[in-house]
Amino acid sequence: MFIASFFKSTRQLASFSFALSAASAISNGRRADSSACKLPAVPAAHYSEGHGVKFDCAPSFGTMRAKMIFVDSPDAIDSGIPPPLDRNEIPAAVEWFRNSSFGSLNLHVDFDGSRYYRMPRPSTSYSFERNLTAETHQKYMDHAVDAWLAYTNVTVPHVTSTNGPLVDVLYIVPTRKASAITFTTTSSIPVHTTRGHYVARKGVTLGHEDLKFWGPKLLNHETGHAMCLPDLYPLPVGYTQKYVGNWDLMANAGGHSPDFFAWHKWKLGWLLDLEVDCIIGPGSSTHTLSPVEVMGGGAHTKAVVVRHNSTTAFVVEVRSNLGNNHGAYSQGVLLYMVATDVETGKGPVRVLDANPGLRGERCESDRLDDASLSLERASSFTAEEWGVTLPKGPADRAAGTTLRQARSAHHEVDPSDSDLDPVLEASRIADSTVPDGGYGWVVISACAIVGWWFSGVNYSWGVMQGALVERGVGSASVLSFCGALSPALMASLAIINARVVRSLGTRKLALMGIFFVGMSQIGASFVTHSTVGLFFLPAHHEVDPSDSDLDPVLEASRIADSTVPDGGYGWVVISACAIVGWWVSGVNYSWGVMQGALVERGVGSASVLSFCGALSPALMASLAIINARVVRSLGTRKLALMGIFFVGMSQIGASFVTHSTVGLFFLPGALLGLGMSFCFMAVTVTPAQYFSRKRGLANGIVYAGGGLGAAVLSIATNAMIERYGVEWAFRIIGIVCFSTGFPAAYMIKERIPIQTSGFIDWKLFRQGSFDIIFVAGAIGVFPLLVPPFFIPLYARSMGLSTSTGAALLAGYNFSSAIGRIISGHLCDILGPLNTLFAFLAINSLTMIALWPASTTLAPLAVFAVMNGLTNGGFFASMPTCIGNIFGSARVSTAMGMIVTGWVGGYLFGSPIAGYLLDAYGGADEGLKAYRPAMFYAGSVSLVATSLILLMRLRINKKPWAKEVESLLNFKDAQRQCRRRIANLGQSKGSLHATGGPAWLMLYRAQCVA
Repeated sequence: MFIASFFKSTRQLASFSFALSAASAISNGRRADSSACKLPAVPAAHYSEGHGVKFDCAPSFGTMRAKMIFVDSPDAIDSGIPPPLDRNEIPAAVEWFRNSSFGSLNLHVDFDGSRYYRMPRPSTSYSFERNLTAETHQKYMDHAVDAWLAYTNVTVPHVTSTNGPLVDVLYIVPTRKASAITFTTTSSIPVHTTRGHYVARKGVTLGHEDLKFWGPKLLNHETGHAMCLPDLYPLPVGYTQKYVGNWDLMANAGGHSPDFFAWHKWKLGWLLDLEVDCIIGPGSSTHTLSPVEVMGGGAHTKAVVVRHNSTTAFVVEVRSNLGNNHGAYSQGVLLYMVATDVETGKGPVRVLDANPGLRGERCESDRLDDASLSLERASSFTAEEWGVTLPKGPADRAAGTTLRQARSAHHEVDPSDSDLDPVLEASRIADSTVPDGGYGWVVISACAIVGWWFSGVNYSWGVMQGALVERGVGSASVLSFCGALSPALMASLAIINARVVRSLGTRKLALMGIFFVGMSQIGASFVTHSTVGLFFLPAHHEVDPSDSDLDPVLEASRIADSTVPDGGYGWVVISACAIVGWWVSGVNYSWGVMQGALVERGVGSASVLSFCGALSPALMASLAIINARVVRSLGTRKLALMGIFFVGMSQIGASFVTHSTVGLFFLPGALLGLGMSFCFMAVTVTPAQYFSRKRGLANGIVYAGGGLGAAVLSIATNAMIERYGVEWAFRIIGIVCFSTGFPAAYMIKERIPIQTSGFIDWKLFRQGSFDIIFVAGAIGVFPLLVPPFFIPLYARSMGLSTSTGAALLAGYNFSSAIGRIISGHLCDILGPLNTLFAFLAINSLTMIALWPASTTLAPLAVFAVMNGLTNGGFFASMPTCIGNIFGSARVSTAMGMIVTGWVGGYLFGSPIAGYLLDAYGGADEGLKAYRPAMFYAGSVSLVATSLILLMRLRINKKPWAKEVESLLNFKDAQRQCRRRIANLGQSKGSLHATGGPAWLMLYRAQCVA
């Protein structure tokens, strides 16, 4: 009988009973000493899974000394500096081993990033294929070592030395230009120089792009070989699901549950003998296990080993989503067999699928992702061929009692019963080593200083509040609410930050906190006359009651537009807005390149990271209504400067959290979105004040800046990642953003002050035209970010290189820039609604018809160009439609309301496509897996197109007739015209008798004059 818990917290354990059948080869069923289950290694099996392998293995306990060098060759010369792997990749690998070994193993890597050492032969001469011979591989390592030692004065011990080798592991990393070095492998024999000097116990040679693809865990996988662990995936080449799925790092370096099996941890000395229960012979027994990822300190059982014979054993352990397995797709009791007489790559470990045929919601292409036994699914299992039975039967009643006790323990835990809670036990062990002083006093002092600021600034708000009340900035009740907001937000984010601190650590979190506290005070100094700046509160909106028959916003639009210069300083403003737009759209639309690099590192899946990229435009949209009010208080210049600051800081900050999805959500996600929202509002409302007849062209140029920025940044980002790594790519983007964005933002200014009004003009929702364009925009945004986020990944699934994917994305973004200019010009010729309808229709067709047919590079390039053109047209046409239909003085309010409707599309549009891709097998399943996402995007775009067509026909049913410039609102315009005609002494009745087109002629002749 078997009871397994589904893990939702670290407090859950698994309690179960064994019933061993007579098929077991050993009699006298009993719990034996653990050493009886330590199956010895079989010498004939290469890298045997048994204990006591005699193969000059690297140490798995204490300090493992390693050296990393870089090499190039005559056919792949690299004069640059090797990538700084010591900044992120190596520390991540060290931390992974520290977590997995419970602190038992310290990987110390001596990183030599000074230069590339030149190999004597071309890289093609080493025949790096899957059938690479040991002799050829040894020659490659010999030449690398000789090239390195020729430039150093390192003393290498002779092979007969009793002091051991120079290092335990030697990592040899080729330049990425050495495309002939196609894969990574570890030597099975020690590394010697050609003169017989003992360099390392094991040598690891990396493929030219493998580290970029697999990330830091590739080093952990190969170092596992150095400790004499075998490959658990099929060799020479095979898919992981055949034997163990994603359950161990030696099967899949990019797996979802990569922590080592309990058998491996026991074999490496990371689990004590008393943490393993050994079962021999028939009978039944009950065991309580704690997750293999949690340190037990000898107080918990981590595994049960049922010895079958001298070379095979059945192992049971508990897996959770803790530690190195934080990305686990399923949790529960994992069952597998170990065969010590099976060599590496032939299945020495095989996971038993407790849920055959079941494919969980989060499980992708690997059928063994949900192999664990949990209460959510089956509650019993029989492994007949291994003589272990876990049946339902008479013991169920007792089992039910055990189950109820286990569940109650989730809620009430007796602190004295440490056997039931691994967290309490880990705390007890950790507390036993607390120094109660020493550096702790430094930490306490630092915490006190940080506390000085976060409590002091808040508790002294009353002084600031009094001064602001005296100035007349706001009432005491309003300003006290400003002061109350900060502790309220602190409390509301407490649960989230409890997760963030585990990802970033206390130091980074404190630094970020101090930065935001300081910036809040500096930023407040610029908004001391604005309650909106101090706290986003709406001002009173007053309308002249004597003229309630007229729409003051529309009247202001007419008066303002009559004096628009259509040039002059307006071109300076347009150029500045284009540069700011370069960064607003460029950083976001080139996210696909960063996303591809982070997916290859194993930071997260495409769906998760696309959600990071979608968060920033979603936040931009969600803040649009608020920023429509803010821009009227601060002005476009200050808003643009603040936006550029946040955009740049988001990139620089992201460079320090590239291994944390939580950090990526907050920095290139949320903080970037805040900066984008400020910049977007500034560059959206300003052009309408300087251009009327050329308004479409002006908006096209502004939005073309974003397209060009995305195009250039796509290529530049890929080049920077290859040259300097992801971290420095982020930093360089941030620094250049500051240096170019600040001067451009300073040149932006409004021609006339933007009218102060409330956040929302509710009267707009009474107009059918506004309602339709609001809904059309909200729906149409869903598919717009799907192509730019997934083109690089789609190209990789086609077998194209990452640079080709980046080039396609650059072409897409460059086409988007051209499309924005073309659509802007067409808005002035054909009318904005006609242009918007045409571009949306073509955009839909490209995703439904052209993208699914793009199975080679040529049609994919055509799709990237066509979809980019029409995508850019949407963003350039929309502001022109708003300005022409609802008035230039209303652009900020109307655009704020409409863009806020885009939140859902920005936030969920591309993640939906990502989840559809994952549901149909993921990027590794080939191009067909992308088709549901393509059809989703195209069909949603068709719905938006239909709505724009409906709005177009409401205004004028004649196809392709240009809409009236500045349609304003028919009823409001009619009231204005009635009043003016009455003042001229003309009959109101003649107005009604003239009809529609004649009325418009009368309006132009008499009302506009």
